[in-house]
Amino acid sequence: MIELRIAHARKKLREGRADLAGKELAEAARHERHDAPDGALMIVRGLVAVHMGRPDEGWADVRAGVARLGGGVAGWLRAVLEAHALGFQNKDIKPASKELSVAQSVAPTAPALIAVLGVLNRREFRDDKKLSDNGLKAIRPWLKRGADCVLSDAEFQTVAETFERLQAFDLLNAYAEAAIRRGGGGLPLAEFYRILAAAKGNAARLSPFQINRLDDIIDQATQRKDLGLAYKVMDFLDQGLPLSPFGDLPFDDLDEDDFLDLPPPSGIFPGSPFGDPDERDDAGITEVTAIVDRATELLRTHGRSETIDIVMREYRDSPMVKDLPKGLVRALIDNMLDLAVDAGITRPASGKRAAARRRKRGGR
Repeated sequence: MIELRIAHARKKLREGRADLAGKELAEAARHERHDAPDGALMIVRGLVAVHMGRPDEGWADVRAGVARLGGGVAGWLRAVLEAHALGFQNKDIKPASKELSVAQSVAPTAPALIAVLGVLNRREFRDDKKLSDNGLKAIRPWLKRGADCVLSDAEFQTVAETFERLQAFDLLNAYAEAAIRRGGGGLPLAEFYRILAAAKGNAARLSPFQINRLDDIIDQATQRKDLGLAYKVMDFLDQGLPLSPFGDLPFDDLDEDDFLDLPPPSGIFPGSPFGDPDERDDAGITEVTAIVDRATELLRTHGRSETIDIVMREYRDSPMVKDLPKGLVRALIDNMLDLAVDAGITRPASGKRAAARRRKRGGR
């Protein structure tokens, strides 16, 4: 109830109704425990007092609220973001900004980092991109100094997911590289985020080497029964694939008429076997068949990643493959192998993406 009243107070003050904001905060105070004052409420109440021309009283309340929340960078970041959420300009909150700068003179620790990210991840700030960006900008140098803090796997995941959401890929890369240097059980997760940071969150920018490494991470995660990481990597890789012309319709539910509505082959890729059956490229169909046969043959004696590498080398100059991005070719061959394994044409791949995908299709 207190948070709801604070949210209403923010809205009223932004609308210029400081009197109504004050009433909302007075109502919120009725729900406070006398032996445990609410730090956030004290901060907002103090900021409203500053807005109404009572700076000494107001900043005293803000400081008391920050102290109640534990002080430090997290406490003063909360005060600065609350001020921006209320509609304050930078020039109006110099005392809070100064205190935040002073707090950042203390070196980051793992608990302090997690507390700060907890502020940035609060819904009222997270959902407002401008607020999130302002908060990140205010503490970016301090966060960069925290890359060498020893974090647990769970703490590193919190940090990485926050930086990914904020698109702070330089920070994400710094923390991932530090985690890799430390080693330990969280190494696959750190390697995944280092690759994601290098690609700036865009799977279409991945190199063939990076795709191979992500396949290896899927394998490691599956073997360790860390399906959360396996699915996370697969979902990221899938972002680099073109949209299916069939939408979300499962392949098994398609019939011949669905293929008749596809664009001509030149609208998809050179030599595509899809399109109008009367105008299709039989050479393209023959080539697809040859690729599938060769890949399934190799899979009986080679690992999955090595199989894909061999097929890509053998068919790199073929009419259908040569003009396509390597990442897309790799994904297409990978999906062909999945279908072949599911159809019983060849044995299952040795723990790579196909195994994880079969588990995923069976339900998380």
